[in-house]
Amino acid sequence: LPPEISRLVGLHELWLHNNRLEQLPVSLGYLTHLNKLLLDSNKLTTLPATFGMMSALQRLSVTNNMLRTLPPELGMLSTSLATLVLNGNTSLTSPPKEIQDEGPTAMLDYLRRMLDSSRKEAGFLDISGMGLPIVPAEIYTMTSITHLNMARNGLTEVSGKINELRGLRVLDVSSNNLPELPGSLGELDALQVLKADNNEIMLLPDSLYKLSSLTSLELFKNQ
Repeated sequence: LPPEISRLVGLHELWLHNNRLEQLPVSLGYLTHLNKLLLDSNKLTTLPATFGMMSALQRLSVTNNMLRTLPPELGMLSTSLATLVLNGNTSLTSPPKEIQDEGPTAMLDYLRRMLDSSRKEAGFLDISGMGLPIVPAEIYTMTSITHLNMARNGLTEVSGKINELRGLRVLDVSSNNLPELPGSLGELDALQVLKADNNEIMLLPDSLYKLSSLTSLELFKNQ
């Protein structure tokens, strides 16, 4: 697909299904009047971040491709994109499957939150109240996070990989179903606030007592 397609600024619909497209030009996102984009049955592995500029887009269909991730910028369309269809992308890992199963609204909300986190200098990420049974693996790679809110999900485990978030100062895992906290929490030297109330925690890891920077610890309403 030639990048010059962006010159067709009056387009409202673009049908590109059943081609063998492996990638899309960044300039496609400049078609800001587009309200329907059909990309089904191609070989796309990702979408341009510029799709977030398509403020008029109401229907996006990318079924039966090879998508691995969706750009966080797609979350900018959370108030305009009424239909998002992604069936047949079996390798799609971001948003995680648990969010995909909740439908397009949840996916766009998740992407918007990820985008907000990357834009804030303070490194805030809020994925509270999203019904997640596990922490998405990509969270553990976001090493710039300083404030992580995962409250009010259905979490039953926080991986030991939490120690990858070395700059974490505030961690909120309250109101989940956690039976324990990972021992690797003790390696988070910058941690100042830990909220783990309203869980099912019976024992605390000994490593927790190494957190010399900790100023607030909330553990009420556990076992």
